[in-house]
Amino acid sequence: DLVRSRGLGDVYKRQTLIIPAAGLSTRYPTDLPKFLWRHPEGDTMLVSGLKRLAPLAIDEAIIVTLRTYLSTQAQREIVRESQATLGCNVRLALLDAPTPSMVDTIAVGINQLNQDGPILIKDTDNTVEIPLAQVATNENFIVSADLRSFPDVPAANKSFVEFDSFGMLSNIVEKKITSNYINTGLVGFASAAEFL
Repeated sequence: DLVRSRGLGDVYKRQTLIIPAAGLSTRYPTDLPKFLWRHPEGDTMLVSGLKRLAPLAIDEAIIVTLRTYLSTQAQREIVRESQATLGCNVRLALLDAPTPSMVDTIAVGINQLNQDGPILIKDTDNTVEIPLAQVATNENFIVSADLRSFPDVPAANKSFVEFDSFGMLSNIVEKKITSNYINTGLVGFASAAEFL
């Protein structure tokens, strides 16, 4: 389900994808960051999660990650694989130290932009597919999924979205089951400035 924060028509503009990939993956007992794990199909989790976004009109993508996660060779491979998957320019924003939060990591990506415009923000370790016709880049939106349609998905570690009586997004709650709807890890903002 695509949840829009306000209706402004269906004008569609090209946009920038920002991928925060600087998390410490503390829930997983490995030195390898989660986005570099291999999907059963062979790609990294990062690249596998980008495949369904290819039809969207993405101008460029910025992957914000820790410098220590990627050797120079790995940097080139991630950029090459991501560009081949998305069909657009991909850049890395390399951090020397972790940021205090995902919001701060996204802000680093925004600061790499040359202009203000629509942005998509996507988690690194999941796949999300939405019909192109539902994406209007002059609106803020969040893509949610009804867990009743996905009974095998474990709910405890998800981010839940709540709606008010008008069906508008009213709250996002981390790792506490408060509704049937989870945040799929894909959100859009009409402008980078609006996110900030």
